[in-house]
Amino acid sequence: MKKKNILILAFLFLLVTACQKSDWEYDNLFPEEYEVVFSIKNALNVTHVISREDETSIYAVTVLKGGSQPALAADVAVEVWSSKEVEAYGDVLGTAYKLLPSDTYVLSDTELHFDGSVRGKDIMITFKPEKVEQCVGSNPEVIYVLPLRLISEETVDEAHKEVLITVSLTD
Repeated sequence: MKKKNILILAFLFLLVTACQKSDWEYDNLFPEEYEVVFSIKNALNVTHVISREDETSIYAVTVLKGGSQPALAADVAVEVWSSKEVEAYGDVLGTAYKLLPSDTYVLSDTELHFDGSVRGKDIMITFKPEKVEQCVGSNPEVIYVLPLRLISEETVDEAHKEVLITVSLTD
């Protein structure tokens, strides 16, 4: 009986020590570049309808922080596409897209800092209906868009790094 107990203890000791240096430990399962991953919660293409009667119209874009170590602090920037990028994207789709002029909206933030406890932040886009109407109303055949993308030294989810907001007006 004593031999059996000693063998069991020896086996358990080997099992425990072998697992302590394992490649299967949680910290070793994910490459370092996936410790923090940023993404946009919104769909790739969304439409924001602005009422001509409102003084302002607000749309929120939610930026998420995840990954294998989401408790790490990290930074991400939000940038607007260039007009050339918008036109090229429209050409690929066969759609007459045009970049919404920068005087028609205000972004609440373009640089976001996420501390360890924060997993999501909203970027508030405040549209100016009067300015949007001047732009959109004078070119009804053109689809005006505000496309945003995430930029970070951390990993950004390729499938959820951009959002294209199509702007339309209603009475």
